[in-house]
Amino acid sequence: MAQRKQESGKPKQTDTGLPVRDRTQTGANLGFEAKLWAAADALRNNMDAAEYKHVVLGLIFLKYISDAAGPRVKRNKLCLIQSHNTR
Repeated sequence: MAQRKQESGKPKQTDTGLPVRDRTQTGANLGFEAKLWAAADALRNNMDAAEYKHVVLGLIFLKYISDAAGPRVKRNKLCLIQSHNTR
């Protein structure tokens, strides 16, 4: 990932000493990343990261379940329609 440069030419660092990622120079810039980051920051507000991770992990789990159940839901709808048409 590209890193932002300070005036001295060195990459900026976070409080932990890790380099700051430049989110504008990603390989897949879809145009809504800034809105997503702003929304995540607004949701997080003053919450501690250790507490916020439970919210994020819960949302990731729900997304996984939704994606995994999608094909099964479609298949069940198709079976229901077929069984209804054969009556």
